[in-house]
Amino acid sequence: MPGCPNRSRTGVGLVLIILAASLAGCAGSSATKAPPTATTPAYNADAHVLIPQGDSTVLTTLKQRLAARGWSFAPYTADMTRGIDDYRAMAQRARYRLTVQATEIGACDSGQSSYRYRVALIENASGEVPITLSGADCLGVIDSGFADALQQHRIVAGARPSS
Repeated sequence: MPGCPNRSRTGVGLVLIILAASLAGCAGSSATKAPPTATTPAYNADAHVLIPQGDSTVLTTLKQRLAARGWSFAPYTADMTRGIDDYRAMAQRARYRLTVQATEIGACDSGQSSYRYRVALIENASGEVPITLSGADCLGVIDSGFADALQQHRIVAGARPSS
């Protein structure tokens, strides 16, 4: 029969195309699934504060003050706050987040550095801000003001403050 050899080549070509397409689909897929973005952590989020990246003296001092009250820390970056779902995810990771802006402006009479600063401790679930501090002062004054505010608002790791 004339043309039979051509049918055989067409059939083999079709099989090769299907096989190549199926293998290309496998190469583009991942064998593992990415974890969901808003998962509950394996730690007590009520005892954690999200802390911005950096190692400024003011941030280090405030972290030490929080750690002395039993708080642990998780990293906080600005890209975590792009939508309402991000705030919900932050609330699952940590009870609060700390924002700190500080610029060294000189030295106090004691020789201690002085700063122009803005500090806020924000509750992730509600968006309430129990602590806001701002001004220009010596590091020791900023530290004691933060300690007083933590005490006044009863901010203790793992405990919900009473109103």
